[in-house]
Amino acid sequence: MLLGNLGAHALPALPPQGALAVLALLVPLLLRCAATRWAACAVVGFVWTVTFAHVRLDDRWRGPPADVAVAGWIDDFPTRAPDRTVLSLRVVEPSAPAVPRRLRLSWYGAPEGLAPGAYLEIVARLRSPRGLMNPDGFDYEQWLFTEGFGATGYVRSGSVMPKAPRTLAQRWGELRATLAARIDAAARNSPGGALLVALALGERYGFTEQHWTDLRRTGTSHLVSVSGLHVSMIAMLIFWIVRRACLRIAARYAFELAALASATAAYAYTALAGFDVPAQRSLIMVLVALALVAGRRVTSSFNGLAAALVIVLAVDPLASLTVSFWLSFAAVSILLLLAGRKTLPTHVGRARAVVATLRRVIALQWQITLGLTPWVIAYFAQLSLAAPLVNLVAIPLFSFVLVPLSLLAAAATLGGQDFGLVALTAALSEYFWSALHACAEFHWAAVAVPANNALALLVAGVGGFLALPAHSLPARRLAWFALAPLFLLAPPRPTSGEATVLVFDVGHGLAVLVETAGHTLLYDAGPVFRSGFDTGNEIIVPALERRGVDSLDLLVVSHADNDHAGGVGAVLAAYPETRVLKGPDVAKISGDVCVAGEKWQWDGVEFAVLHPAAGFPALGNDSSCVLRVGTHTSSLLLPGDIERLGERALIETAAATADVVLIPHHGSATSSSPALVAAAGARYALASAGFLNRWGLPRPDVVARWARAGATVLVTADTGAMTLTLGRQGLELTAERHRRKRYWRAESSVSPGEEGTGAL
Repeated sequence: MLLGNLGAHALPALPPQGALAVLALLVPLLLRCAATRWAACAVVGFVWTVTFAHVRLDDRWRGPPADVAVAGWIDDFPTRAPDRTVLSLRVVEPSAPAVPRRLRLSWYGAPEGLAPGAYLEIVARLRSPRGLMNPDGFDYEQWLFTEGFGATGYVRSGSVMPKAPRTLAQRWGELRATLAARIDAAARNSPGGALLVALALGERYGFTEQHWTDLRRTGTSHLVSVSGLHVSMIAMLIFWIVRRACLRIAARYAFELAALASATAAYAYTALAGFDVPAQRSLIMVLVALALVAGRRVTSSFNGLAAALVIVLAVDPLASLTVSFWLSFAAVSILLLLAGRKTLPTHVGRARAVVATLRRVIALQWQITLGLTPWVIAYFAQLSLAAPLVNLVAIPLFSFVLVPLSLLAAAATLGGQDFGLVALTAALSEYFWSALHACAEFHWAAVAVPANNALALLVAGVGGFLALPAHSLPARRLAWFALAPLFLLAPPRPTSGEATVLVFDVGHGLAVLVETAGHTLLYDAGPVFRSGFDTGNEIIVPALERRGVDSLDLLVVSHADNDHAGGVGAVLAAYPETRVLKGPDVAKISGDVCVAGEKWQWDGVEFAVLHPAAGFPALGNDSSCVLRVGTHTSSLLLPGDIERLGERALIETAAATADVVLIPHHGSATSSSPALVAAAGARYALASAGFLNRWGLPRPDVVARWARAGATVLVTADTGAMTLTLGRQGLELTAERHRRKRYWRAESSVSPGEEGTGAL
């Protein structure tokens, strides 16, 4: 069934519903023969996944952005910034039939009272779900799809309706919001209170960026969400208590009553956490295990795990698109492989039994960490070396102390008197944060691991499995050496005389990475958006780490505008030894000013600064630092945001010719003069512009001008990031949206009349 599910998710487009009916007819035929029953299950998984995906895609905003009046209630905790609130709205009364059932909206200058369960009447500007597309970057569009958001947008006007009728789901949301507010108040909005809210309610809105950094570097992020660990520990604790009590009063039904109480507790905890998807998955796994226990069925542990997997995919076929799905099932699989391998002799003393148990727990933690290493590296490109030691202490602390105390504190707070439990738990959490931060500060706590090819990850995964003590293969421990390629193999780089160029998809802004055989250059670093999203921190630095870039040789800041220089701070914080070459108007960043005539060669690739000339005034856009990159076969021109004056000065240098040109000023009408377009003679004209940006860039007349000159015009809003290879055999170009086509991504379309425009 998983095979059919993954096959559906690999499709670039969904098959029509009629084809699914034909496939469904094959199932009875395949079930008749024992040898083909597995294929019947795969077909069922495929058909169900595609059907579910069709329903989800049908509930998506289509067409151009539009203002729509909607009424609905907030179904999750909003995320707040100083001047912006992001909320999830469950639509109840749409003004148009095409409005999706769930919206993700930004509200600038939002009123008070935005909390789970609140009923809103608003006018919102809606647009189809869309995200930036960069190699190995976060797939925001996929996340919106799996979370069920059919549209994004922002609120133009609206208000909270306090007297609107409430459904049961709304009242439950209000209850969770009340609990969170009371806990925050009792904990005085401290970091300890934020952790208490996370453990009791599954909400982590109180965490700062420093908290997340500490959690990632110590490998403890899984502890601060209501995950399988917490749900299963609560279920096991309740099962043990009720079973022990029933053995004295109703021994015959001890298993059944304990399982019922345990299932009730697990369900209540999941509900308190807002039925978050990972918590739902954990609940299903716990319920399957309890059903086997209550039914006194003797079966393989992996049969139970397979049953849980089938139920998870039946409830949510999109779960397999999430990282947590793979990590949770992989961790449980490793745990089952290792469980019960050794038993203690009955004659050993208590002290020796405790020592032996402790050694086994340490070994188990170490083996699970190593077994998950290929998965962690594949998804996060980072490995926490401190994780085994930190989790050895943190997991028992959370499971037996912080989680039970958090739930007791939440229950007491709901009753109106917490008896000091909130303050106690918050104080313990404060000590935990301090200790965790101290561990994360060590330089060796975590190491960045560059992205590896699929073969290296496969070899590491097989080697990790063979190294586990789940079989009697000789020289088992030698299999751990299969992990070595993950750390020793660097991503491929261009050969001498070649260059690889990555034009990032950063919305309205620009960031271009140029790599030669032994050097790396970054031209601009994208914007910092009003929402606080920093492309330098969120896109550029992670991309450099995944490409194995240990040092950045040169950072060129074309000019001071935010859409080009906003992310520079984050890049320099990650690579402080980088040399900076900047436009003359860049005052807040130290470095050398660009001067036309400066040239250098890296690994057989020529670099030249073409503009501004010495003494050229600091005129903002027009004084942008213009860089030309050339190999023996092709060339690239990076003109920044130069306008007519800068273009005229550039043309006079007689060096504006290039095979690929980044269209100046994102395709503004004040740039791309006919003289520059003719002088460039470009085969490709690339525009870095945001999807449906408010300026309408690139302008249609500018696109047409480049197209009439014989250039193929490509826009990052349509293609995602673009990778250029200036190689010995010539020029090659690939677009990220073309390379990673999936059915849930919006189609890259070309507006009518833009002849010569293409979306690869």
